[in-house]
Amino acid sequence: MTHLKIDLALLPINGRDEFRLKHDIAGNFKISEALDLCQEVGIINLIVHHFGMFAYNTVSYDDLERLKKKSSKSLRIIIPEVDVVYKIRR
Repeated sequence: MTHLKIDLALLPINGRDEFRLKHDIAGNFKISEALDLCQEVGIINLIVHHFGMFAYNTVSYDDLERLKKKSSKSLRIIIPEVDVVYKIRR
């Protein structure tokens, strides 16, 4: 475990799988990979993005709800909404 503390990361979480690979669709982080990276390098605020843009290349709403529940004191997970302003304070 690192001693670094990184204030903010913006990570794309639409995932990767065989369907995307077979259809030449570039994937990004799986949710579990994004969370592992945050823990490994000491990220304390995570804004996830790159979901919901295309029906064939996204994570499910249920996955986002489960992700939201994983937010804690050591990792604040932000699932952005349209027309909402977010302020990150130290």
